[in-house]
Amino acid sequence: LSWQLGLFFTRETQQSAATVIPIDIGTGATVPGLPDIGSGTLDTKFREIAVFGDVTYRFSSAFDITAGLRYSKNKQHSVAVYTGLIFPNATVEVPSRDDAVTFLINPRLHIDANTMVYARFASGFRPGGPNTVALPFPQTYAPDRVTDYEIGVKSDLFDKILSLELAAFLIDWKNIQIQRVAPLGSFLDNGPSAVSKGIEASASFRPVRGLELYGNITYTDAQLTKDLPLNSGGVSGAIGLDGDRPPLTSRWGGAAGASYSVPLSGDWNAIFGIDWRHVGPRLGALPNPGQLRYQLPSYDLVDLRVGVSGDRWSLTLYAKNIGDARGQSTDINLGVGLTSVSVVQPRTFGMSAAVKF
Repeated sequence: LSWQLGLFFTRETQQSAATVIPIDIGTGATVPGLPDIGSGTLDTKFREIAVFGDVTYRFSSAFDITAGLRYSKNKQHSVAVYTGLIFPNATVEVPSRDDAVTFLINPRLHIDANTMVYARFASGFRPGGPNTVALPFPQTYAPDRVTDYEIGVKSDLFDKILSLELAAFLIDWKNIQIQRVAPLGSFLDNGPSAVSKGIEASASFRPVRGLELYGNITYTDAQLTKDLPLNSGGVSGAIGLDGDRPPLTSRWGGAAGASYSVPLSGDWNAIFGIDWRHVGPRLGALPNPGQLRYQLPSYDLVDLRVGVSGDRWSLTLYAKNIGDARGQSTDINLGVGLTSVSVVQPRTFGMSAAVKF
């Protein structure tokens, strides 16, 4: 029998500001001499404290079960100040708080020294929080919660030259947090439920000393299981029907890579690596009535790295997104037939250093 208890605490603050700046559509230059079109500032605070624990009981050398619980409580506070012609001059101050209990049950059966079959039954949540739009829109939104059912197998073959993992999962998602668009802003609300099911497979191959080839692939079938309410707080809502795919869920995704380590001198090694990641096409935010739903195209990212490492020290040079792909990662429905899109980090060169204590 083994057990552990833990305590978690975080306190986070954020400050942001936005200003509507008029520009000449022909030249792109700022139009001078106009009054404040619209400005806003936002100060937020988030604090969470949680206590957690788990226990593992080994019935035999081949079979054990882990069970755990976590209780968390968070408190948030947001202050938004709006000025300008298109915003009502207002200060919106909203507190919120919520708590949650999550659990984990994880039985494992070792078929032999190299193969394990497992199941996982667990829950999770995402905190609710305050909205910063003026009344009559909802001032807060509630947590959304997931329950995950998973079975899988892990195996090492050929004296651990090849490692394989295969898992099937089903995720039940309740009270989904969704974005709703108001005439002069947007806010978060709670919507319907959804279910996500799929299969994940991964492999790692080590044909010679120092070389590792690895990859994974995931297929996900996700859909809403209830219609999305048509309005909230007097705002006509997005259209989401039973059977629609949730936002930003791709059917296929995968990654592959290689790492090669070459001995240099003493305990020092040179390390070379390449990683590729593929994200399939996804549907964007649920559309407002009369609007088409935006589709985010698939994209691929390739990262390179080279470095040296010893027993304690390591130094790595890296190039991320070497092809400078403009993959679209998220979107925001602006509610007027327009969509704002965030793209992945562009080509980036950098260096990292680490030391072990």
